[in-house]
Amino acid sequence: MFFVILSLQSEKIFWKGLFYGVAISLKQVPLALLPFYLYYLRREGYSVVKFVFYSAFTFVIFNIYFIVKSPLSYFKDIISPETANLLQVSDGISQISVGNLFFLFKPFFGVSMFIIFLGEFYFFVKYYEKF
Repeated sequence: MFFVILSLQSEKIFWKGLFYGVAISLKQVPLALLPFYLYYLRREGYSVVKFVFYSAFTFVIFNIYFIVKSPLSYFKDIISPETANLLQVSDGISQISVGNLFFLFKPFFGVSMFIIFLGEFYFFVKYYEKF
């Protein structure tokens, strides 16, 4: 999150993109911020294309070794949290399923996250001026 905050605090689009690229190179979590960040950049008059280019370029620079060494393993490992059968951690609503109170199918969690994201993005766009 340090590099995401640096990206948000920077004035120049080059530094915004560079720091965000470093952030997504280190962790996938900042990708959840991307739609909100792109909307913010567009509304504030920054070049979204330049931001995406600088972020992608930085990401590729940091990850090119791993992508070239084994592209299949690299992309498989990136999407494994969504596709692999991982051990369930009983946090939040998944406690219902882990505790055998009611079985929740795996797609339920992905679909519910997507619906929540759509709601959050809708309210972000609707009330952006009040932020």
